[in-house]
This record gives sequence, C-alpha cells and structure tokens, in this order.
Amino acid sequence: MYGYMSFSEMGQADRSVESQKGTIMGSDIKGVTVRLSDEWLSLLNQVAPKLGVSRQAFMSKVIEQYSTQAFVDYLIAYDGWSNAKSSELFDKSDNGLLNDFCFEIDELINFERLYHKAMNSLDKDDEIRKEYDKANFNKFLKENPHVKKQLIESGELEADE
Repeated sequence: MYGYMSFSEMGQADRSVESQKGTIMGSDIKGVTVRLSDEWLSLLNQVAPKLGVSRQAFMSKVIEQYSTQAFVDYLIAYDGWSNAKSSELFDKSDNGLLNDFCFEIDELINFERLYHKAMNSLDKDDEIRKEYDKANFNKFLKENPHVKKQLIESGELEADE
C-alpha cells in the first residue's frame, strides 16, 4: 500500500532486508514524533524485534497500513453509516496518494456496511450473531467507559462483564 511493503511482505523478506532492521531509506521520508506511555513504548520494544524490525519501522508500518481503517472507524462513529463518504471531505483532484487513501476509505466503509448488514440479517438466535452482538457490545463498553459505569451502577450490567 502506498509504495511500501506490507507486514506480510516484510515477513517474507530475505535476511538482507531483515539485517537493515526495516529502516526505510529515501529522501522523501520525514521523521515525526509520537508520544506514548511507558507501557506502550515497552510493548513496542518487545513486539518490533519479533518482526525483525526497529521500533520506528514497526510504527511506520502501523501508520501506513492502518491509518485508513482508523479514519473509517472515526468517520463512521462521528458521522454514521449514511453520511460516511471520503468524497465530501477531500479535494482529491491532484493528489495520487490522497486519491488512493480516499479510495481505500470508501472501500472499507462499503465492506463495513456489507459486513454489518450480513451479520444483522442473521437470526438473533444464531450463535455467530450472538457472538457478533456480544463483541460489538463489549467494544462499545470499552470505548465508552462512562456508559459501562452507568450500567454497572444501575444494576443492568455486572462489574465483571
């Protein structure tokens, strides 16, 4: 995606690439600063070497590969399914990378719509539908701890759920 190797391609790369520790070389590469908690920094220090890359290379891949999904998650949560369209957010006429980014956003939004429609078309007693509903509810509670607290306080939810 966007001219760089994906995680799966990095995993298949030969020892010469691994020996470079995943460093991206090129004049168009710019440095950025990201602030993380000690816990996340420690996690990155443990995970990146398992992939044979530096922490910086791992973080670069995460940003490059998953920024569209993060944007879609935000856009859907903020604007809802019916309004989520990249075409209304960006002037893409002269920017190839932005065009690719927007195309991927629209593809992911469409996939999310289809996935949710398919899951919601299952009978409520279907085991897969129950797992799906439970996972969505747990994700909602994780993203909205104040709601979880209210449900626990009202007795509608047990504290260990």
